Amino acid sequence: MSRRSFFRLPKIFRFIPLIILVLWISRDPQGFIQKIAAALPSENVSVDNSSQVKSSSRQYRIVKVIDGDTLLLEGNKKVRLIGVDTPEKYESVKLYRDAIRTKNDVKVIQSLGQEASVFVKDLLQSEKVRLEYGDERKDDYGRTLAYVYFTMPEKEFFKRVKDSSSGSLDPKEYMLNRVLIEYGYAHAYTKFPFKYREEFIKIERVAREEGKGLWSESSE
Repeated sequence: MSRRSFFRLPKIFRFIPLIILVLWISRDPQGFIQKIAAALPSENVSVDNSSQVKSSSRQYRIVKVIDGDTLLLEGNKKVRLIGVDTPEKYESVKLYRDAIRTKNDVKVIQSLGQEASVFVKDLLQSEKVRLEYGDERKDDYGRTLAYVYFTMPEKEFFKRVKDSSSGSLDPKEYMLNRVLIEYGYAHAYTKFPFKYREEFIKIERVAREEGKGLWSESSE
């Protein structure tokens, strides 16, 4: 049957393939869904139903540290850290808005932003990271919103963050978002609710009191 002759058939006959598909799916809808799900690529995502936070076991290679709170991962995946904000190092509307809000010179803010960026680069270097997602997966700029985790021996971690504490050689997992605030290279971004909000606020208070990172007198 030619394509032209097909369209000459009564309309009811044109929907026969669709009707057969619907009847087939209705016999075992759950099985159909499972087959579709199995055909899709999996990222091994687990869901914590109590907090609606998703955690992925997939490891990503870091392509570039864009700034202190934004990373570019393999697969052109741009990630914005949840709950933290580092000083702007690039020209932007936010840079000038922050200058007005903090009453700091634009060049000073950019310099602090560069420090935060260097801190992340020195810390992560060639490490791979995994992601934990919040309720919102994307921001208004299309960036993936996530908590970023990496694993390394405690002793190596202290060395990279220039912490005089002694540490073991046992591997330990760290959250980059928390580390940035703990060592004074970011403040807690509390404009929106998120899982670790209260914890981040407390950590920032301690970092300020101890004059760590950007809170040190030499950085003010």
